[in-house]
Amino acid sequence: MVWPAALRSGQNICMTCTGRDPEVLAGTFFARLDDLGVKLNERKYLGALTPHPAICEKGHDCAPRPSDISRGRGACGACKGRIWDVIYVVRDPINGIVKPGITSGDPRPRLSDHERAGLDDVVCVHTGLPDRAAFELEGSILAALDVAGIKPVRGREYFLDDALPIILDLIINCPGVVPETP
Repeated sequence: MVWPAALRSGQNICMTCTGRDPEVLAGTFFARLDDLGVKLNERKYLGALTPHPAICEKGHDCAPRPSDISRGRGACGACKGRIWDVIYVVRDPINGIVKPGITSGDPRPRLSDHERAGLDDVVCVHTGLPDRAAFELEGSILAALDVAGIKPVRGREYFLDDALPIILDLIINCPGVVPETP
Protein backbone atom coordinates (compact mmCIF):
# COMPACT_ATOMS: atom_id res chain seq x y z
CA MET A 1 0.00 0.00 0.00
CA VAL A 2 1.39 3.38 -0.95
CA TRP A 3 0.88 6.31 1.43
CA PRO A 4 1.24 9.79 -0.09
CA ALA A 5 2.94 11.10 3.05
CA ALA A 6 5.57 8.37 2.77
CA LEU A 7 6.26 9.26 -0.84
CA ARG A 8 6.49 12.99 -0.06
CA SER A 9 9.01 12.36 2.72
CA GLY A 10 11.13 10.15 0.47
CA GLN A 11 10.55 6.96 2.45
CA ASN A 12 10.75 3.59 0.79
CA ILE A 13 7.27 2.11 0.52
CA CYS A 14 8.22 -1.56 0.46
CA MET A 15 8.28 -3.34 3.86
CA THR A 16 10.65 -6.00 2.51
CA CYS A 17 13.10 -3.47 1.05
CA THR A 18 13.13 -1.46 4.26
CA GLY A 19 13.76 -4.58 6.35
CA ARG A 20 10.48 -4.31 8.24
CA ASP A 21 8.56 -7.27 6.83
CA PRO A 22 7.65 -9.47 9.85
CA GLU A 23 7.71 -12.68 7.79
CA VAL A 24 11.22 -11.94 6.51
CA LEU A 25 12.40 -10.93 10.01
CA ALA A 26 10.96 -14.15 11.48
CA GLY A 27 12.59 -16.29 8.79
CA THR A 28 15.96 -14.64 9.33
CA PHE A 29 15.67 -15.07 13.12
CA PHE A 30 14.72 -18.75 12.88
CA ALA A 31 17.51 -19.47 10.39
CA ARG A 32 20.12 -17.78 12.60
CA LEU A 33 18.95 -19.72 15.67
CA ASP A 34 19.22 -22.95 13.66
CA ASP A 35 22.80 -21.98 12.72
CA LEU A 36 23.59 -21.37 16.41
CA GLY A 37 22.05 -24.69 17.48
CA VAL A 38 19.36 -22.97 19.54
CA LYS A 39 16.03 -24.76 19.89
CA LEU A 40 12.97 -22.58 20.43
CA ASN A 41 10.44 -23.90 22.93
CA GLU A 42 7.74 -22.78 20.50
CA ARG A 43 8.56 -21.85 16.91
CA LYS A 44 6.42 -18.74 16.92
CA TYR A 45 7.69 -15.25 16.15
CA LEU A 46 6.78 -12.90 19.01
CA GLY A 47 8.32 -9.68 17.69
CA ALA A 48 11.79 -8.19 17.38
CA LEU A 49 12.09 -6.98 20.97
CA THR A 50 10.39 -9.91 22.71
CA PRO A 51 12.48 -12.66 24.33
CA HIS A 52 11.73 -16.07 22.79
CA PRO A 53 12.08 -18.96 25.32
CA ALA A 54 14.64 -21.46 24.04
CA ILE A 55 17.46 -23.85 24.91
CA CYS A 56 20.97 -23.13 23.65
CA GLU A 57 23.23 -25.75 22.09
CA LYS A 58 24.85 -26.35 25.52
CA GLY A 59 21.48 -26.99 27.17
CA HIS A 60 21.01 -23.67 29.01
CA ASP A 61 17.56 -22.14 29.23
CA CYS A 62 17.72 -18.81 27.43
CA ALA A 63 15.46 -16.22 25.86
CA PRO A 64 17.07 -14.58 22.83
CA ARG A 65 15.52 -11.47 21.33
CA PRO A 66 15.55 -11.19 17.53
CA SER A 67 16.98 -7.67 17.77
CA ASP A 68 19.95 -9.01 19.79
CA ILE A 69 20.50 -11.93 17.41
CA SER A 70 20.52 -9.60 14.40
CA ARG A 71 23.18 -7.47 16.11
CA GLY A 72 25.37 -10.51 16.78
CA ARG A 73 24.91 -10.47 20.55
CA GLY A 74 24.34 -14.21 20.83
CA ALA A 75 21.42 -16.20 22.19
CA CYS A 76 22.49 -17.44 25.62
CA GLY A 77 23.37 -15.24 28.57
CA ALA A 78 24.98 -18.12 30.46
CA CYS A 79 27.31 -18.88 27.55
CA LYS A 80 28.25 -15.20 27.31
CA GLY A 81 28.77 -14.87 31.07
CA ARG A 82 25.86 -12.41 31.24
CA ILE A 83 23.41 -14.14 33.50
CA TRP A 84 22.31 -11.09 35.50
CA ASP A 85 22.39 -12.90 38.85
CA VAL A 86 23.26 -9.93 41.08
CA ILE A 87 21.16 -6.94 42.11
CA TYR A 88 22.54 -4.10 44.21
CA VAL A 89 21.64 -0.64 45.44
CA VAL A 90 24.22 2.11 45.92
CA ARG A 91 23.88 5.66 47.22
CA ASP A 92 25.62 8.99 46.98
CA PRO A 93 24.93 10.26 50.52
CA ILE A 94 26.25 13.75 49.77
CA ASN A 95 23.83 14.42 46.90
CA GLY A 96 21.01 12.15 48.09
CA ILE A 97 21.08 9.97 44.97
CA VAL A 98 20.27 6.25 44.90
CA LYS A 99 20.87 3.79 42.07
CA PRO A 100 19.67 0.21 41.68
CA GLY A 101 21.83 -1.89 39.41
CA ILE A 102 22.52 -5.38 38.14
CA THR A 103 25.56 -7.35 37.10
CA SER A 104 26.76 -10.90 36.56
CA GLY A 105 29.01 -12.91 38.85
CA ASP A 106 31.29 -10.96 41.19
CA PRO A 107 29.72 -7.54 41.95
CA ARG A 108 32.93 -5.97 43.31
CA PRO A 109 34.21 -4.51 40.01
CA ARG A 110 30.86 -2.86 39.31
CA LEU A 111 30.57 -1.54 42.87
CA SER A 112 34.09 -0.10 42.56
CA ASP A 113 33.05 1.76 39.40
CA HIS A 114 30.13 3.31 41.30
CA GLU A 115 32.32 4.14 44.29
CA ARG A 116 34.66 6.14 42.05
CA ALA A 117 31.59 8.02 40.75
CA GLY A 118 30.56 9.01 44.29
CA LEU A 119 28.03 6.24 44.93
CA ASP A 120 30.09 4.90 47.81
CA ASP A 121 27.35 3.77 50.21
CA VAL A 122 26.43 0.17 49.37
CA VAL A 123 22.86 -0.24 50.62
CA CYS A 124 22.45 -3.90 49.64
CA VAL A 125 23.87 -6.60 47.40
CA HIS A 126 22.09 -9.85 46.56
CA THR A 127 24.02 -12.48 44.61
CA GLY A 128 23.19 -15.90 43.23
CA LEU A 129 19.77 -15.03 41.84
CA PRO A 130 18.30 -17.34 39.20
CA ASP A 131 19.30 -16.61 35.59
CA ARG A 132 18.03 -13.17 34.45
CA ALA A 133 16.08 -12.67 37.71
CA ALA A 134 18.07 -9.53 38.52
CA PHE A 135 17.45 -8.19 35.00
CA GLU A 136 13.70 -8.71 35.37
CA LEU A 137 13.69 -7.30 38.91
CA GLU A 138 15.49 -4.16 37.76
CA GLY A 139 12.86 -3.69 35.05
CA SER A 140 10.11 -4.08 37.66
CA ILE A 141 11.78 -1.53 39.92
CA LEU A 142 12.06 1.04 37.12
CA ALA A 143 8.44 0.44 36.08
CA ALA A 144 7.16 0.73 39.67
CA LEU A 145 9.04 4.00 40.20
CA ASP A 146 7.60 5.36 36.96
CA VAL A 147 4.06 4.39 38.01
CA ALA A 148 4.67 6.06 41.39
CA GLY A 149 5.64 9.25 39.54
CA ILE A 150 9.26 9.07 40.67
CA LYS A 151 11.39 10.20 37.75
CA PRO A 152 15.14 9.71 37.36
CA VAL A 153 17.30 12.72 38.12
CA ARG A 154 20.05 11.44 35.79
CA GLY A 155 20.01 8.78 33.11
CA ARG A 156 17.36 6.16 33.68
CA GLU A 157 18.51 4.60 36.97
CA TYR A 158 19.56 7.48 39.25
CA PHE A 159 16.87 8.68 41.66
CA LEU A 160 16.54 10.89 44.71
CA ASP A 161 16.69 9.09 48.07
CA ASP A 162 12.86 9.19 48.20
CA ALA A 163 12.87 6.18 45.86
CA LEU A 164 14.87 3.98 48.24
CA PRO A 165 11.95 2.50 50.25
CA ILE A 166 10.16 1.37 47.07
CA ILE A 167 13.36 -0.09 45.62
CA LEU A 168 14.20 -2.02 48.78
CA ASP A 169 10.62 -3.26 49.23
CA LEU A 170 10.58 -4.70 45.71
CA ILE A 171 13.96 -6.37 46.18
CA ILE A 172 13.15 -7.85 49.59
CA ASN A 173 9.83 -9.24 48.38
CA CYS A 174 11.18 -10.74 45.17
CA PRO A 175 11.16 -14.55 45.02
CA GLY A 176 14.73 -15.86 45.04
CA VAL A 177 16.17 -12.97 47.03
CA VAL A 178 17.58 -14.20 50.31
CA PRO A 179 17.33 -11.61 53.11
CA GLU A 180 20.69 -10.20 54.18
CA THR A 181 21.99 -11.22 57.57
CA PRO A 182 23.47 -8.49 59.78
